[in-house]
Amino acid sequence: MEEKTLTVFVILAIYLGFAGVWGSLLHATRRHPWSPVLFGVLLFLPASLGLPWKGDLRLASWGLAVAVVIIYALQPKTVPQLFWERRFALGYFSLVLLLIIIWLGIYETAAIGMALGTPAMLGLALGLVRLLRANDASLKLDDNSSG
Repeated sequence: MEEKTLTVFVILAIYLGFAGVWGSLLHATRRHPWSPVLFGVLLFLPASLGLPWKGDLRLASWGLAVAVVIIYALQPKTVPQLFWERRFALGYFSLVLLLIIIWLGIYETAAIGMALGTPAMLGLALGLVRLLRANDASLKLDDNSSG
């Protein structure tokens, strides 16, 4: 896999993960939407505008992110329950952190690798420990009471 392909994949995985977080916030705070509004304006909008590519890839990324936000905000019953569980979120972000570590190990200098790789390794270790120790009841995000 060439550097550009892996870089796009890692950035897109991080970006879509945060889209899922934003959608989950919208779902959880339907009556008091200030925290998801702040998340969207202060984190997601700058991330969207700062994507390092132009043209079709940027538009496709935005379209995917909008779809993820909507799906996570609505949490339709047609989507498997697994996607609304913390177990999935922990697994997803652990995988993203592993991708970051691999990307840093292959393409970055030692200084950048230490600066970014150390927190990524710590996050990966904590996520994996939490996944291995948690029981099913503690890993539910929501009761999925909406349609």
